[in-house]
Amino acid sequence: VHTSFASRGTDPDGKTSARVEISGEKGRITTDGRYGIQGVTGPNGPLTQLEPGPEYPQPYGKFVDAILAGDQSIVETSFYDGLKAAEIVDAAYQSVAESGWIELSHG
Repeated sequence: VHTSFASRGTDPDGKTSARVEISGEKGRITTDGRYGIQGVTGPNGPLTQLEPGPEYPQPYGKFVDAILAGDQSIVETSFYDGLKAAEIVDAAYQSVAESGWIELSHG
């Protein structure tokens, strides 16, 4: 996902919420965490309720299970994974500081 704009504001109902909107050339999806996910195909049109799809993995739950069991094999990770995660976080900070895109290697 590429984004060039982010803001925080007040919803039409007068409450500030964690609203997320993603727009692309083929449509738009939005959620505020309260009413599910709405979307539209194409540049315009009314938003319709979307099925959220399969639940995403819960890595933090597995992390806690591994700590409680004292068994690192429960968590599928490596030093390399941690290094790549740290590179992404560093690039995010650099992007903010330089107000631009940061190129990351994919290897």
